[in-house]
Amino acid sequence: MFTVSKSYGFNKGATGAQGAQGATGAQGSTGAQGATGAQGSTGAQGSTGAQGSTGAQGATGAQGAQGSTGAQGATGAQGAIGAQGANGAQGSTGAQGSTGAQGATGAQGSTGAQGATGAQGATGAQGVQGSTGAQGATGAQGATGAQGAQGSTNTDGSRRFIEIRLLDKTTDNTVSTLVGGDFEMPFTGTLNAVFAYVDTAGVTGVGTYDFNKNGTTVLSTKVTIDSTEKSSRTATTPPVISVSGFTKGDVFTFDINGIQTTPAKGLSIIMDTTVTSF
Repeated sequence: MFTVSKSYGFNKGATGAQGAQGATGAQGSTGAQGATGAQGSTGAQGSTGAQGSTGAQGATGAQGAQGSTGAQGATGAQGAIGAQGANGAQGSTGAQGSTGAQGATGAQGSTGAQGATGAQGATGAQGVQGSTGAQGATGAQGATGAQGAQGSTNTDGSRRFIEIRLLDKTTDNTVSTLVGGDFEMPFTGTLNAVFAYVDTAGVTGVGTYDFNKNGTTVLSTKVTIDSTEKSSRTATTPPVISVSGFTKGDVFTFDINGIQTTPAKGLSIIMDTTVTSF
């Protein structure tokens, strides 16, 4: 540190010894910087006299007008940094800003490897059946197959079935002969089987029927119809033909030999024959 000698309009006493430096006060807030004044010219420095003993300090005279600011001295060494003050309480969070515009979609990444197939789900309900499609065109007819071998010749001649209605379907069966009148055979042949049929079955007992050729029976066991049955085909006892041959012009007649307790209604007979000649 150095002293600059200035000329003032009063006598200055000798400078007393410098007291000990006081503690550094808290740093005040920095005031606004004033405008820099024009720098005055530097006077010639006189030689330094020997320092006399320091006399008692006289009363301070009135302060003269401040001279112009001398050149700024060199910056002193920076003092130690004071301890950092405690952090203030955090302020409340400000309102959230509006959402920014959506950025452009990035390029699609490559497709990952296909995962394993999951278990098959349950079968869904069957849908309604669709309408039937139009029928396709008929295909071409196939070739005719080879002709089969000829069947064996019927050595017994032509087979004929003769059915005769004897009673109306609403007429009760009664024991009687020559039921329905006479029937003349139109050809020569043989009897193979005979049957009787009623329209309403009789109940309780058996209906019995006889076949005659020219007034004489041709049966050793008569045709029977059992209770609640309508046909002799289901009879417990089948008929037996004792005279099977007949000639063209023979007259057949039919008798009812027995009836059920509740008689049957209606009657037809059937003769299974083989023609030997007409």
